[in-house]
Amino acid sequence: MSAKCVRLILLLLPALCAQAQEPTFMGAATHPGQGQLYSRALFMADDNDEYEAHVRLAYGIISRMALVLDGHHEWLADESDYSSLTARLKYRVLQRDFGPINTWRASIVGGVEFPEYDDPAPHLGAVTTAIINRHGLNGQIDWAGYASDPDEFMVNASHLYRLSPAKYRIDTKGAWYTQLEWLNTIYDNGDYEMYLAPGLLYEARSWAAETGIRLPVAEEGNTADADITVAAGLRYLF
Repeated sequence: MSAKCVRLILLLLPALCAQAQEPTFMGAATHPGQGQLYSRALFMADDNDEYEAHVRLAYGIISRMALVLDGHHEWLADESDYSSLTARLKYRVLQRDFGPINTWRASIVGGVEFPEYDDPAPHLGAVTTAIINRHGLNGQIDWAGYASDPDEFMVNASHLYRLSPAKYRIDTKGAWYTQLEWLNTIYDNGDYEMYLAPGLLYEARSWAAETGIRLPVAEEGNTADADITVAAGLRYLF
């Protein structure tokens, strides 16, 4: 392979991997680049005839920091609905690159959620991502403090595997990933819920499509409300 081709691959890989290894239901230590805008629309439905729409906009303020806005709307089974808006700053505190693909990154995240029927709720968390050849690993902890409802502590982990291509080439247009997420929400009143979420992700250079299903494994208490949930979404990087 010529030196020119090697340089082109090294230039294209960051675009192809900019949001790589970001699973459907949890976070990852991925950021849009400085001046880039990342958008995502995710739609969810559960077996209790309830529906959710999530819209995310993330803007790269500098290479290590992004402003993230999350809009969320739910249509509940009793024909009521509920909305919230969350504004957060995401700051990368660690980046160790071991080649054009392999990397280890970590970010801290903090902000405020504005629920429709409650006082503003602070959010604070951390997330880490490692990409090792065809494998992606994510870990996340997050806390949300609510005035009228129990506080939530989320402890999540995931593994993604690149099905295709086995190796990136100069003509690679996108990549297919399987994903498996382990999702846990623990409430400060002692209740909890646990899920496993398999899924599939296709990621191109500037857009991605995803689908997944969240399956309840265990729950405890009246606060927990574990349902089977299917999700589908689109992502764009401008």
